[in-house]
Amino acid sequence: MKFGLLGKNISYSLSPILHQVFADLTGLVITYDLLDLDHLHIAEGMTVLEYCELNEYNGVNVTIPLKEELIDQVDERSEEVERIGSLNTIQFKEHLSKAFSTDLTAIKKTALWSLQDVEAGGSFLIKGAGGFARAAAFALGELGAMHIYIVNRDFDRAIELEEDLNDHNIKAMALEERDMFEDNLHFDGLMNATPVGMGESIEMPFDLGLIKKARWVIESVYTPQKTMFLDMAHEFKKDLISGSSLLFHQGADSFELWTGKTVDRVAAWSLFLERIK
Repeated sequence: MKFGLLGKNISYSLSPILHQVFADLTGLVITYDLLDLDHLHIAEGMTVLEYCELNEYNGVNVTIPLKEELIDQVDERSEEVERIGSLNTIQFKEHLSKAFSTDLTAIKKTALWSLQDVEAGGSFLIKGAGGFARAAAFALGELGAMHIYIVNRDFDRAIELEEDLNDHNIKAMALEERDMFEDNLHFDGLMNATPVGMGESIEMPFDLGLIKKARWVIESVYTPQKTMFLDMAHEFKKDLISGSSLLFHQGADSFELWTGKTVDRVAAWSLFLERIK
């Protein structure tokens, strides 16, 4: 079977290693390619999805900048993609492309497993307003978050996400950066849905004071596995979800969707960590 990752600047991705782990444990023979838009040789007039179908891909994961852009190009959309306005997984079957969000399912699973009492409500501050932030905001709202706050460099994007969440009965508010420190605001959870902290950067998405006051921390960055944000959350003994864990579970959900196989996630997680040492 043939899979891949669609996006830009994806040479750092661990997805090929991850999906090979799933294949090894389920006895399947697969390939998993990095399909960087800047390096694909796509014929003039051909869409990237037509390219994937022509090259007989069974499924692709999707990352920046395509999680929202490709929604109108797929043949079919799952109910959750229609709802949240973001996709990260596409299946090609019987000459049709169908979009899914395993970002949404992965966030829900990891939050229930890792964030104590998350279903009891609480407020989340999400930094970012792109495709992954959309999935996260809807997932946390559907799990019972009482209020979702969004901070983003492009404030218009934050407003757009706020409106979409409110339209689905999830209380949300876009904030300017300076508003995060207002005395009347309290955030039970903090989520980084931006690239801040990636690579060798020691930058953090949130102020130490906010981290100290929060109960829950979610990091989407997985290279490095331990960002400064995660280190501080661990030091202050917060319930946390790592970017590696989110990557793992969205990948497992995608693999199971494409193949119909069930992944032994305990064995796969152990093998994955061993291979990326």
